[in-house]
Amino acid sequence: MEKLDYKHPETGEELTYDTLVAMSDEMAFKAFFPVLTPDNWKKTIKSSNWDWKDMPYSLMVENNSGYSQDCHFCGNYQGHNSCPIPFTDEMNVLDMLHKVGVEDNTSFYQNKNGKSDFIVNLVWHTNLKKEF
Repeated sequence: MEKLDYKHPETGEELTYDTLVAMSDEMAFKAFFPVLTPDNWKKTIKSSNWDWKDMPYSLMVENNSGYSQDCHFCGNYQGHNSCPIPFTDEMNVLDMLHKVGVEDNTSFYQNKNGKSDFIVNLVWHTNLKKEF
């Protein structure tokens, strides 16, 4: 496997610990996810052959909508277990919680038998597993 060498989005210099912690969250995101944008996230994340240099991991939310029901998050019924967390300014985690009926702590824990659970899976690129 190639060396894990991520670059600073503006200077192109190799990232070090010091330069990474000095960056804003947005700049650090661009360093690790240089091709991911609000316009192409659906296509990029759903691709089965993404490059670890473009996206070292993806975040997936589990579909807990129930047997033969459409997914709370993407609206599709494909018998899938998870779907990508949207990369968009139009939806945030609170919006996703509202989709499963969570308005506050009380509604999260009220006799829903896991139907309000918001489970996020971090899926590493297969080539990165060798490095851990």
